[in-house]
Amino acid sequence: MDQEVLKQLKAGDIVLYGGVTFISKAIQFMMRIQRAKQGLPIPRGTIASHAGTLVNLWGQIYIAEARPEGIVVSPFLEKYRNSMESIKILTPKKTYSISEGERISKLAIEDSLTPHRYDFFGIWFQLKMTLTGKWSGPTGDDAERKLYCTEAVATWANKIRPGTFTKEEAAGPLEVEFNKYYKIIYDGSKIE
Repeated sequence: MDQEVLKQLKAGDIVLYGGVTFISKAIQFMMRIQRAKQGLPIPRGTIASHAGTLVNLWGQIYIAEARPEGIVVSPFLEKYRNSMESIKILTPKKTYSISEGERISKLAIEDSLTPHRYDFFGIWFQLKMTLTGKWSGPTGDDAERKLYCTEAVATWANKIRPGTFTKEEAAGPLEVEFNKYYKIIYDGSKIE
């Protein structure tokens, strides 16, 4: 990744990634259907199926992600150095203040220290929502006990700026990528 891009990264930025696991491929399939239903362009390459929030830990950029083992915080570059062409990075259009960046970092890191099971059923509810347009999964505090990746990203963002995501428990990759409060600053190998 270009040093110029690295200098721009800050706590609260969101990383979208297209994975290669079976679950990632299933999510990508659902996102293709949802894009078609919404009249959005369907990219030829990888479609995002995973998300994480960048956090500041010890003055370094880390990524907080909901994974099958829970909320995991790891050094961003160590994790994504070899797959930079498969990611998008979004930043709030209204830049987070220093205190907002500190708060989102603290929220995500605290969640990594509290047992959170991955919400595999959330993927099922996402499929149902893709087909029906209605969310039938858990909401509110019930939804926060188990998180899937894009739900975690939306939950943390809403705790900093309420209303950023209208239904954080139902947020999928498209709701993150096309959120009106964010802009893409990195897409594969180019800076926006």
